[in-house]
Amino acid sequence: MEKTELKKYLSDVLSREQTLFTANRLKEDIQNRLKSVSSMHESVKKPDNPITLAVNPDDSNGIKYFSVTIAVLMAIGFVVLWVRSIFVGNTQESFVKPLFIMFGIGMGILLIACILYYLYSKPKVNAANRRFAEQHETEIKDYEKNLLNVKAEQKLLTADLGDKLSNIDKLIIETQSALDALYTLDVIFPKYRYFVAVASFCEYIASGRCDSLEGHEGAYNIYENELRQNVIIGQLNAVIEGLQQIRDAQYMLYEAISESNRIVQGISNEMQGLRNSISAVEKSSAMTAYFAKETANNSRLLVEINRGAYGLLHDKTGKPISYTD
Repeated sequence: MEKTELKKYLSDVLSREQTLFTANRLKEDIQNRLKSVSSMHESVKKPDNPITLAVNPDDSNGIKYFSVTIAVLMAIGFVVLWVRSIFVGNTQESFVKPLFIMFGIGMGILLIACILYYLYSKPKVNAANRRFAEQHETEIKDYEKNLLNVKAEQKLLTADLGDKLSNIDKLIIETQSALDALYTLDVIFPKYRYFVAVASFCEYIASGRCDSLEGHEGAYNIYENELRQNVIIGQLNAVIEGLQQIRDAQYMLYEAISESNRIVQGISNEMQGLRNSISAVEKSSAMTAYFAKETANNSRLLVEINRGAYGLLHDKTGKPISYTD
């Protein structure tokens, strides 16, 4: 295969690897959104039961202060009666009987105070309880209305995201088919049929570091040497975690993943904006355009492969003969 055809072939493979990577990222994002949407109704909190007040003299500061005053007066009366009994000498007449009388009067006054407090406070407490009940009824109506609105929005979003997920799955299948068709040509050795390696091969060929994949000075050998020397990173997960670190050594991979990140972020931001303003199911124009573009690219590549792209020979039926045949 000539260098020009090899560059085009590697570029097409890298393009499909990038699209597959992007589509899977989008699929993960949509699946996370579906999980979030499925719990939207839980954000609408049901109001707590209304507060119910009761007439309780123990809760009244006035009754408490009055009770303390009565107790103090009774204590003073007790001391007075006790001192008087010392001088008079007749304990029964000067201390015990007056003490019981004083105690009875004090308790009677306190009982009357509690009754008056109850009669005075009961209407106010009943009015307050009615207000609390009416407020709770209004809150319940608002809650039920909001819950219906959220569930309606939830249903729309679930349907919309479900459609997007179906389209993503379709794009993944189509892209994988196009990528398989490219790899089936056997231009790239099976060991190196993955995103990171293909991006490195593209960079080696495009930058003029080599003109072929095989051989002592070929792309395979350069790639293996750089992996051994830790010049480049071979694991995609490690690349994603340290993307800025590979900018110089794996520039084309860095650009491909960065572009994928921009695409995913743009579509994600648009979907979030639609969710924040949705009154009916609105379509993501960015995602629709992306699907259309990549579906067209997949179809174009399959047609080109069937027509003998990359300068490959054909058998008598017109089918391309693999590079290693």
